[in-house]
Amino acid sequence: MYGLAVATKRQGDEQKIGLTLQKLAAEDPCLILEHNASLNQTVLRGLGEFHLRITLERMLKQYNVEVDTQPPKIPYRETISLLAEGHHRHKKQTGGAGQFGEVFLRVEPLPRGTGFEFVNAIVGGVIPAVYVPAIQKGIQQVLDFGAIAGYPLQDIKVTVYDGKYHSVDSKEIAFIAAGKKAF
Repeated sequence: MYGLAVATKRQGDEQKIGLTLQKLAAEDPCLILEHNASLNQTVLRGLGEFHLRITLERMLKQYNVEVDTQPPKIPYRETISLLAEGHHRHKKQTGGAGQFGEVFLRVEPLPRGTGFEFVNAIVGGVIPAVYVPAIQKGIQQVLDFGAIAGYPLQDIKVTVYDGKYHSVDSKEIAFIAAGKKAF
């Protein structure tokens, strides 16, 4: 199948284009309409370039809807292939109350399509349970924006197994930063 990403030529025509594309896809069983939410892109797929060109001309003449087209983007993803461990100590003193958080992580690959798994393996209260969601939040930030090429990460298991905190200087922001850097 041949595909083209379609977008509005004029702002405000989004609803009109959506209804028109749905009508055309209902009339022609060889047309497939896809919306990729992660790329925010609508792709119209047909039997070939000529089929899509006829459909776009029909949109213009019959429904008075004009669109911009471009090749569809590819939703790249990143993952890891080997077991690894990470450690980071976030320590910041600025005169007043400081920030302190230390995290030890184990990262391992999961089978394709599994997604993300977070495991809290902390024993003995070396990090209070109140800071564990902050560690996960820091890891999730890296997952969303990528570690190497800037694409989202997937199929990864992260285990938090050790760390340290300070009774006065430990804050949620310190554990977010420590989780992010350790990952």
